[in-house]
Amino acid sequence: MLGDPRGPAPPRAHLEPHLQRLGELAGGRLDELAELADKHPPELPPRDRFGRDDAWLEHHPAYRELERIAEVCTRVPAHAPADFWEALQYYWFVHLGVTIELNPWDAFNPGRLDQHLYPFYKKGLEAGTLSREQAEELLQCFWIKFNNQPAPPKVGVTAAESGTYTDFAQINTGGMKPDGSDGVNEVTYLILDVIEEMRLLQPSSSIQVSKKN
Repeated sequence: MLGDPRGPAPPRAHLEPHLQRLGELAGGRLDELAELADKHPPELPPRDRFGRDDAWLEHHPAYRELERIAEVCTRVPAHAPADFWEALQYYWFVHLGVTIELNPWDAFNPGRLDQHLYPFYKKGLEAGTLSREQAEELLQCFWIKFNNQPAPPKVGVTAAESGTYTDFAQINTGGMKPDGSDGVNEVTYLILDVIEEMRLLQPSSSIQVSKKN
């Protein structure tokens, strides 16, 4: 049977929609927020609707989101994370510190991500400050950061070669807790959804299965 006379489709063709979406998630949102914040400077309303003095600043939502990003990055890892977003940012800063300072050849494994994140996830859902969709988007951004992090130059590898691959990371999910009970939780399934949707080379993922699952 003869093949397509036009030849095979470009290798990147089927990836283009996914790459476009990844690019939007990785950089587009910050650019969009910065542009909106620049176009909408804080306003100081002199009076409220009843004509009374009202000394307060009104900020555009984009400005508030940028403030939140700065707040998270200022708090961790110097202090313990207080919510799901801060916990993920804590993870990322530690990962950067380890890979840049120690520059390991082997994959850096930050541990049972689902078990570590679950208390923050549960707390956010109960308090109404976090939704499943918000948590999934934060995890997607987290995955993109891993996949886009270039490897530092290593012994025996040129700088040019180092820029051709990302550092290795290994995320473990499932398995059991230290007390022997089932370690699977809602974040486990959330991470599996992110892995299936993102389909990135890094971070690598391990699913640990036990009779308790």
